[in-house]
Amino acid sequence: MYNYVLFDADNTLLDFDAAQFHGFSNVLQHYGIDFTESIYEKYQIINHALWHQFEKGILSKEKVQSQRFKILFDSFGYVIDGMDAERIYQLSLRNQYWLMPYADEVCKVLYPSTNLSIVTNGVGSTQIARIQNSGIGKYMSSLVISEEVGYSKPDPRFFAEAFRKIGCTQDDRILIVGDSLTSDIQGGINMGIDTCWYNPSMQEFDSNIPINYIIHDLRELLNIVFN
Repeated sequence: MYNYVLFDADNTLLDFDAAQFHGFSNVLQHYGIDFTESIYEKYQIINHALWHQFEKGILSKEKVQSQRFKILFDSFGYVIDGMDAERIYQLSLRNQYWLMPYADEVCKVLYPSTNLSIVTNGVGSTQIARIQNSGIGKYMSSLVISEEVGYSKPDPRFFAEAFRKIGCTQDDRILIVGDSLTSDIQGGINMGIDTCWYNPSMQEFDSNIPINYIIHDLRELLNIVFN
């Protein structure tokens, strides 16, 4: 049985894809720009690439936030301040807090006997608002955010601070659950703790990655934690 479960937030407990779509749509609406699939797809490509550089320590979070909308709008010929667009996006995003399927039910079952925490690379004030508004915050003993820690997943220093805040050590039975192979799973591997990859869309992956568990439905987590 696992005594501690560390959950990623976005696309693990919180439906970030839905939140991102609505937040992005509100940015375009603010500037009077018509939504198209091409502009949204372009944003996702730019955003993913910048956050990947953040995870590798190449870019700061502030650089990601200041650049993603600027790069996008420049590529379509719009003259818009990137940080102003980011401000509008974050204000909208904090009001988008849909949960992933069965997230509340699973946390409710685990909560009485397992120490649950959220470890996230997201923007601090936005993540706090979304987690509180979603209702899952009541199950969590700790919320560890990269913006506050000063390091991001998969950096071992992020997890060292998370362990300190949660009150556990590497000798405890700890499981990290997340949708990202590069931040959640690699972070767990770096720390020598067990990993559970949440892969609801059945993505292909490198079978050489030493993942302890792979689930496609959060309810599968219950058998793993309680075994």
